[in-house]
Amino acid sequence: CIYSQETISYKNIYKENNLVYNSLTKQLFSGIAQGFKNNNHLSFEMEFDKGILKTTTQYYKGKEKRIAEMKFYLEDGKINKKIKYSFDRTYTWTVYYDLNETKVLEEEHEN
Repeated sequence: CIYSQETISYKNIYKENNLVYNSLTKQLFSGIAQGFKNNNHLSFEMEFDKGILKTTTQYYKGKEKRIAEMKFYLEDGKINKKIKYSFDRTYTWTVYYDLNETKVLEEEHEN
């Protein structure tokens, strides 16, 4: 769920008082911050809405954009759910967390 079309480098964001800002505009950041390895491989993305982290996505190394893991966060920044994907996308592992970030349920699915 993308809240803004703005996509910037993660190097252009900073955290202050538990909120994330765009270092270029000094405004609360809404959009996607990306991190690259070797300047061309998309390694991860962090999605924000009004300075609050919503999701993080890590990618497998390779030519295609393949998701390795996604994490979903609550308004207070605590993790709510984590999904790991096999490289061939035939298997997923999902972990759900309570408000104290303690695992409460683990699921495995084969497609």
